[in-house]
Amino acid sequence: MAERYEMSHRDLRKEIEAGTSTGLYIFYGEETYLRDYYLAEMRKKYVAEDFEAFNYSVFDKTVGAAELTDAVDSFPVFADKKMIVLHDLDLFKPPAELRDSLEKIVADVPDHCILVFFYDTIAFAPDKRTKLFSAFKEKGKAINFETPKKEELMPWIRRCFRALGKDINNEMCEYLVFLCGTSMTSLTGEISKIAAYATIETIKREHIDAVAIPVTDAVVYDLTDAIAEKNYKKAMEVYQRLKQTGEEDVALVALMAKQLRQTYTAKLSGSTQKLSAMWGMRSSFQADRIMRTAKRSDLASLRHAVTLCAQADADIKGYSGASMQDDAVKLLLANLAAGGKK
Repeated sequence: MAERYEMSHRDLRKEIEAGTSTGLYIFYGEETYLRDYYLAEMRKKYVAEDFEAFNYSVFDKTVGAAELTDAVDSFPVFADKKMIVLHDLDLFKPPAELRDSLEKIVADVPDHCILVFFYDTIAFAPDKRTKLFSAFKEKGKAINFETPKKEELMPWIRRCFRALGKDINNEMCEYLVFLCGTSMTSLTGEISKIAAYATIETIKREHIDAVAIPVTDAVVYDLTDAIAEKNYKKAMEVYQRLKQTGEEDVALVALMAKQLRQTYTAKLSGSTQKLSAMWGMRSSFQADRIMRTAKRSDLASLRHAVTLCAQADADIKGYSGASMQDDAVKLLLANLAAGGKK
């Protein structure tokens, strides 16, 4: 159950549209696109460009107590509201010289002030034992900008393409998410590239494949496919391609292990729908690809592959040298491609 001070970004949008924002806000979460977007929307709504120098202030964690207090207490110029944004200043673990001032500010943020604590490089970790938290929960609002769910992400992708004069169907939206991940920040750049590359209005798969940069997870599917095909040469080619991107062996083995567990689950369930639900998959392409791999694999081999990955994961974490880790992954791929006989 959500705490009373927690707010969804949808409710924040309604509040901004109504012009009723006031008091203290905390912006945090993994989706940087949404965090930046809503901060910009707030700024656009409440801060007139002509008087931005007076009514919009940005500080970092080095801000002094007197400077911050003056910024909050001073009235807006030719406007009803002013905005103050504090980047990566931990509200619940502030510097000692700021603590007393923050407690007073948080307890009584003026009605004319919108005070935003913007968490980017540090984690939001409220300490409910502190006076600051007690003051915050009475008037403050915390918005967790999470990666959107599939039903929100698909329409957003289509809107982005339409804004660039292109059209894309739901199937290609799902393929784009499978290939490039769910980060809206990353997808924004990929959408721009694809739209610029396509010479026709409707986006096709070949347009996406031509210019989009796949996330590591998507490339690892090529690796697990090669394993299912017992194709060691292909598996090594994919592995070398992943290594060239700077991926660590420990991370690659963890991803392989996860995808093989998903394939094992698919083999047991025999249902794409069940597989998607069990693993929280956002793309039907992901579930369909795993199911195709599962259908051409036997259950015993998959079970053995999962066991081999678990053992390799433990072994690699115990090796200190990059060369030893690399050799361990190559041995794992050989064993997996051979069905565990080597």
